[in-house]
Amino acid sequence: MRHGLRPPSGVDVSAREINLLIYNHLMDSGFTHTAWVLGMEARLDTDVRRVAVKPGLLIELLVKALLYLEVDAHMDNNNFRQDCQAPFSLIKKHVCLFSNGRNAGGHDISVPPEPASRTPHPIAQGPASNSADTAALVKPVELGVIVQREPAPYNEPYTLLEGHSKNVLGLAWNPAQSRQNWLASTSADGTVRVWNSGPALSDGQSISAAHTLTPTGQIPALDGAEPLPGPSVLTLSWNRLGTILATGSNDGALRLYSFDPSKGAHLRFAVKSIRQSSILSVRFSPSGRHLLVVSNSGDPNLLDVGTKTWMRPFRTSVSIDRDDACCWEIDWLNDDTFLAASSDHGVNAYTLCNSLPFHMFHSHKDYINALAISPDKAYMASSDENGLVCVWDIHDLGIAAQSWTPEHTVDQIKTTNTAVAAFKAHQGQYVSLNWMPLQADKSQSILATGGEDGSARVWNALTGECIHKVVGHSARVNAVMFSQDGVFLASGSADGTLIVTATKSGGVVFNRRFTNESDGAPKDVLVLDWQRKGGELFLVAGTGEKLVLFDLQKLNLTLPS
Repeated sequence: MRHGLRPPSGVDVSAREINLLIYNHLMDSGFTHTAWVLGMEARLDTDVRRVAVKPGLLIELLVKALLYLEVDAHMDNNNFRQDCQAPFSLIKKHVCLFSNGRNAGGHDISVPPEPASRTPHPIAQGPASNSADTAALVKPVELGVIVQREPAPYNEPYTLLEGHSKNVLGLAWNPAQSRQNWLASTSADGTVRVWNSGPALSDGQSISAAHTLTPTGQIPALDGAEPLPGPSVLTLSWNRLGTILATGSNDGALRLYSFDPSKGAHLRFAVKSIRQSSILSVRFSPSGRHLLVVSNSGDPNLLDVGTKTWMRPFRTSVSIDRDDACCWEIDWLNDDTFLAASSDHGVNAYTLCNSLPFHMFHSHKDYINALAISPDKAYMASSDENGLVCVWDIHDLGIAAQSWTPEHTVDQIKTTNTAVAAFKAHQGQYVSLNWMPLQADKSQSILATGGEDGSARVWNALTGECIHKVVGHSARVNAVMFSQDGVFLASGSADGTLIVTATKSGGVVFNRRFTNESDGAPKDVLVLDWQRKGGELFLVAGTGEKLVLFDLQKLNLTLPS
């Protein structure tokens, strides 16, 4: 007789505990925005700050639940049957398959053979698409990156960067000209890895990281504080000289590393964020003297890199209760001025001398989840959870910042309520933004967006006109980025597709689909980045736990007319 699922007396499983477990699982997995939305909807801000949840606890509890179900299903008159060959699933109903070839009901059943292993297809070398419409007929080439380790039997112009064991969450090329071969990546596995892409690429082969930072385990902290465990590393930023790498983690720890190609990398110091909540974004100032830090439960904070001390938090909102204030994204205008998305549906501009903003931009009706300043510092784009993008004129913002002093108060803050352009870019909550680099022959500002609706689009940012739509994605577009010369736009999606289009025509010039070699499931393309080394152009994409580096010269791309 089966045992009934009767909870012991005194056991209380609350919806708040379940939400907190899901929240921490999302943070561990790198889905920071989804976790933030859950935290706001379920009002978990107090619990997140006060309750320490062990990383991976939800998975641990689910595994233990499956073990209990296994025992419950295989107990027969107080005897435990151990010859069932059918696996247990959290969702699918379990049907026993015993070693004698009969199921639990005594009927003969057959076990399907193992599926044949999938192999990646050769790169299609056909003619390039001539327009965004014909690009819809281009089927992405599948590339199984999980078990592909030996050289491909054809000339495949990519290199695998292998070492992470969980999703890659962040990428950043070293900005220094003398160190442009070096790439840093962060992962949900708790590590930061620094890669040397300098050696000649071996087609289809893999390379290992030159340096592995933040290994799992405990690392020292400042001022004799408690040692900090190695959690999911969510964000990273290089200083201008490429000598210091900053990272932020979901344990609320900020870590700074010194880096020298000839001497390696080592931890300079680690310190908890002021509110000790997950760090979502870190950004060095242009000079590298200061570091802005954004967490998911408070205001942006400023660190003096030289003295290793927190300078001040900045007031995210001046119109709602302080405990509800939250900042989602930041960007530097110059070394003394930055902008931050606020929890009261606006973007605030700050100088370092005052915790209050000196200028506020208000037009959104929902939480702002992304912002980006144009390369010429003339415009700022912001996007909200309803897919609305606003473009703001900030030509004179740097001059206005110079007159803001520590003595200024709330009633002296200036406000702009009318955007240069406002347009519905996408359906859904998630929107990513990227400005096209400055071009001498371009008179209009070009903005790329990617959305939860599975599309990427290129816009005239000053008019809100959609210039073209990237064709080929079928799920959320996680990242969009122009190449340094503005000729190409890369976009990566949750359906495993990486698509490169020609900025001028919108035609697809290169595409790949990354899949699990074992079952063919798509590998989410979460992050990507371009790098130009002299006359060579490279594109790196983080797909699952792998990094895939493409040499565009070897692709022989043809621009559609």
